[in-house]
Amino acid sequence: MRLSLILAPQVPLFHLLLFISYFINMGSGTSTPIRDCLNTVCENRLDCVRYPGDGLFISWAIPFNLEFPVTPAAVLRPRNVIDVSGAVKCAKEHGFKVQARSGGHSYG
Repeated sequence: MRLSLILAPQVPLFHLLLFISYFINMGSGTSTPIRDCLNTVCENRLDCVRYPGDGLFISWAIPFNLEFPVTPAAVLRPRNVIDVSGAVKCAKEHGFKVQARSGGHSYG
């Protein structure tokens, strides 16, 4: 499973994105190990992480999804280095590759 994690501070247009290279259905309310881990890192803050199927997910993901048909597994807006570190640890713990992204101008 290939997954990228986009790392950036919490400012407009910067998000942490978890991308998958193939479709995974993670509908609203679905509990998965990576989702549970990220929710713990974000302390269930609604301004920290969004998943496909919830209302703000699309608006958070759009800046990074204009040219490529990629559906992020999650979009994160970390507040601090602790959030970033926790998200990276979640990705590693669950076998996801981490790749830094920011500003909507990095692809691949």
